[in-house]
Amino acid sequence: MDCAPAEQNVVIAGPCPERLAAAERALDDHHLAALLNSISGRMAAAGRREEALAAMSRAVAVQRRLESADPAAHELAVARSLNTLATRLAQAGRLAESLAASEQAVDVYQRLAAAEPAVHEPDLATMLNRLSMQLAKAGRCGEALDASEQALGIRRRLAVTDPAAHEPHLWIALNNFADRLTDVGRRAEADDLRAEATARRAHCREYLAFTLL
Repeated sequence: MDCAPAEQNVVIAGPCPERLAAAERALDDHHLAALLNSISGRMAAAGRREEALAAMSRAVAVQRRLESADPAAHELAVARSLNTLATRLAQAGRLAESLAASEQAVDVYQRLAAAEPAVHEPDLATMLNRLSMQLAKAGRCGEALDASEQALGIRRRLAVTDPAAHEPHLWIALNNFADRLTDVGRRAEADDLRAEATARRAHCREYLAFTLL
């Protein structure tokens, strides 16, 4: 069956309940999750935050349903959807729920990275950095420091294997960890890390300039 018309109508018109219900009847879960993701993005771009959040929440529920049937095939999609849900919740001012969604996303990325480090460790590091900032805002400074330190450890390893690709992310991780150290009063260590970040950035610029000669 060609499901495109139902899907296109919903995306163009936005999440009209009647059209969305028709699409849910017409689409399988794979296509429904993609549609809900698309609706969420369009609603967010239009400033319709609650509708964007509602669509993303439903997308996560559909992805979870798919994951329960075939975890290996759908864990990554769940992690990405949870990451987007965390963003939508934050945009709606629901910071505690956003933090919870980020924690769930990190849990999934940790499982993925344990199985395939080369593929998933970069995304895990990104999520850990984001989680550390959210934890810091929530006053959970010790946990924020731990998450940031994990992210930095990953970025250091990756930068050894491919400096050109990973040094910029390492600068971010160094500065984020420095911020978290400052939060807990370890200012001397924070200053050392910021100095390292500055030196690495200068060195990387020289390296890139040399390779482009």
